[in-house]
Amino acid sequence: DIPGIDQIFAYGRASKAYKVVSSAAYNYDRQRVMSECYGAIKDMPIANLYKEAMDQFAKGINWMVPHAVWYNAESITFPPELSYRNSFYGPALPEYNQFMARLQHVLQHGRHVADIGVLYPIATLQAGYRFDVGVPYEGGIIPPEADYMDIGEMLSLQIRRDFTFVHPEVLDQTCVVQDVEILMNHPVNPERYKVFILPGSKAISWSNLQKIQQFYEQGGKVISTTCLPEKSTEFGKDAQVQRAIAKIFGEPKQASENGSTPETHMNREGGKAYFLSHPTPESLKAVLDDALAPYDVTFEDPNSIQGGNLSYIHKVVDERDVFFIANSSNTPVDCSVLLRDRLELEEWNPHTGQIQKADSSIGDENQGAGTRLHLVLPPVQSRFFVSRRTSQVIDQ
Repeated sequence: DIPGIDQIFAYGRASKAYKVVSSAAYNYDRQRVMSECYGAIKDMPIANLYKEAMDQFAKGINWMVPHAVWYNAESITFPPELSYRNSFYGPALPEYNQFMARLQHVLQHGRHVADIGVLYPIATLQAGYRFDVGVPYEGGIIPPEADYMDIGEMLSLQIRRDFTFVHPEVLDQTCVVQDVEILMNHPVNPERYKVFILPGSKAISWSNLQKIQQFYEQGGKVISTTCLPEKSTEFGKDAQVQRAIAKIFGEPKQASENGSTPETHMNREGGKAYFLSHPTPESLKAVLDDALAPYDVTFEDPNSIQGGNLSYIHKVVDERDVFFIANSSNTPVDCSVLLRDRLELEEWNPHTGQIQKADSSIGDENQGAGTRLHLVLPPVQSRFFVSRRTSQVIDQ
């Protein structure tokens, strides 16, 4: 009912998994995503209360459950204790609680917006796993081709293009190909993917691959990384998988030492397939830029940051576009953000509750321009940018 994660021991320890958990909510049409956080982090800076929340909520988590509350003040098994009794954290908690209340009030509602779907490669994880090896507490076998979490971090934190992991069952049962998009057809959280990524996989569901091939043949853009699948999860379908992969991506390819250059295959309908045998943030961004422009959200030349992240989430709540942009780093951010839609924006500050007109401008409609937002964020600060579409403003 409520997908959740346990994020303890160190700041950002579970960062790669946040999108797996929030994607589960989108896949199964749930609205709340929980995190148990802050436990077993000794001498945690107060700033990390905010850093953790910003990073997680920008990746789709929207319900924070503090781990570090203890009923016996004499026995704090895993410090810190986040309560009024703690002389260090206690004075900071009222302001933090207000901040969290504002984040949760806005982000526990609405639908998620992302242009990119990424197949959740459970098939290749299962195919490559075996029991009774490794260190149990640290996990078992990780198939060498399983790059999906690294691809997710590139998308979220380096390229800054949001996405959803799509479970194979959901791709089969809930998703349909409409023109050059894959629609996740939910009543609460429908999503439309204009680009679909097949992360490194040796095994894939034949039924999944048929849908991906249909998307490609109708003009869709497909990207594969590290390893192309050659085995089917269904018995007796390996040959069909290999033929379909060759039809989408061209003849089977082996990873090369300079595989950051994409190998590209096209069809008459405008479909385009890219294979990156050694994906990097730069090569993946280049492929994404070639596959689709403009994206829903594009950060223009943000400065380098340290000690945290610059990330975002876009939701539609009560027919209003809501962009949550978070700078959890120790570096000020000053850059432009391009939004595909033409929007009049307000800036909502979750730290103070202040609402003001955003520093943004709407482009020339005849040139298909969207909205340019001037983003200025001090270290460890976040903002909501909330809008109504310009057509609604004019009509009213």
